[in-house]
Amino acid sequence: MIYSYPNSIRTAPPVATLLLAVVGFVQDALAWLLVSWLASQMGFGVEVDGVLAAVLGGLVVRTVALAALALAPGREAA
Repeated sequence: MIYSYPNSIRTAPPVATLLLAVVGFVQDALAWLLVSWLASQMGFGVEVDGVLAAVLGGLVVRTVALAALALAPGREAA
């Protein structure tokens, strides 16, 4: 069986964890920018001031997500 993601973030190699975090930061920043653009097109009040604000928002979101994964109880392998 081929695994593409570790069962637990705690058992993942440090390089894999860092790579997932960096990709996640970029993904979250792009999501913030997309939501900001869509909200401005639709007349909602969500606004991101620029790329730096989007990156910081992505950093916060990804850090919380990784911390939740690290602190979550482990899954039992079936």
